[in-house]
Amino acid sequence: MKRRIWIGGSAAALLGLASGAQADWQIKSYSIPPALITNYATADALIGGTKLAKSHSAAYTLANTQDNGDGGGPFGLGTQIVGIGPGDINDFAFVGTGSLSVATTGTYTFSTNTDDGSRLRIRINGGAFNQIISDDVLSGPHTVTSAGISLTAGDTVDFDWMWFERGGGAEGELFYDRDGGADALIGNGAEGLTLNGGSFTGTVYKSFGEINNQAAADLLVGAPGALKGKGYFPTFNIVNSGGDADFGGGVNAPGLAPDSDDFIVVGTGYLDIKPGQTGDYVFRSNSDDGARLKIDLNDDGDFDDAGELVISRDVLQGPTNTDSGTVSFPLDGYYLIEYSFYERGGGAEGELSARSVNSQAFVLVGDRANGGLGVVRPIPEPSTLVLAGLSGLAALLFKRRK
Repeated sequence: MKRRIWIGGSAAALLGLASGAQADWQIKSYSIPPALITNYATADALIGGTKLAKSHSAAYTLANTQDNGDGGGPFGLGTQIVGIGPGDINDFAFVGTGSLSVATTGTYTFSTNTDDGSRLRIRINGGAFNQIISDDVLSGPHTVTSAGISLTAGDTVDFDWMWFERGGGAEGELFYDRDGGADALIGNGAEGLTLNGGSFTGTVYKSFGEINNQAAADLLVGAPGALKGKGYFPTFNIVNSGGDADFGGGVNAPGLAPDSDDFIVVGTGYLDIKPGQTGDYVFRSNSDDGARLKIDLNDDGDFDDAGELVISRDVLQGPTNTDSGTVSFPLDGYYLIEYSFYERGGGAEGELSARSVNSQAFVLVGDRANGGLGVVRPIPEPSTLVLAGLSGLAALLFKRRK
């Protein structure tokens, strides 16, 4: 733990002038209007990179895919799509590409069963791709079947299969039959089509959809074009729509129009625990919607250690207080801090306050004038020029030590 040694008088004043510390929170706003995947055009724009949150490719042995345990379709529960995270994910497209060898001559039909729409293109023996299934709809699980296609043993069939998801259930199956016989999934060679290499490549493309949980909000941070503004504020007391919660004087998030939706606001700095302020504290978040507080309690530069996720409220809600457990600061010094809240729709505000366990009064973090804990950015450090003008003893006292 880094600990700061304080000295009084003019030397301390010189340090304050030399450090260049910004005695405020740095607050940034991130937002990308949701890309709702409702049809081929929006799915293709996503696949082409417009408003792309992330993509992930994996190998699949059977063309029976789903998200969040959706077992719709004639073949029941398939493989969870890799790369879109846990829970019920909306607004994505899945593309499967691979190659088939024809083992038995016959007339083949291809079918998709999806929630929502789907598309299938094939090419035979290296020719042009032809679209044989068009299904540009929003719908629950349903099957669409191609016309019959004559194939000869030894032919090669390349396929490009896409299905997309807007909301609700999410599943996609691609299967075939020969001469009106039994249905078989692509990847099952029993009816005459063998999957070359034993697998096909499935790529999921996820859009920036509605910000309805912390995972979706976190995707915005650092995404190209998502940063809407930043500024320095003495406290974290942000109001974008609706009214103040526990504390008046809230200000709009930097760079956002009033009454915006689908954004995250992130404040960072260093919590400044002065001598006389050590001890135990309770932090309070008031937010509409979810919010999170992290503090680097062991001063190792990250928030990965036990107890450093101080508050995590991952819900859609109106203005609500969420209190932390007891947070201990045995030594004075600087502690990296990050507080954020996200907004789906309706009112939007976030406040962070704290109180000593010996007091019942919460004060906004950063409000030193009313006895609150301070926040600075960056950590003050003495300059070489100032140290050169101090006595050797004073210079030593200014050094931060382990």
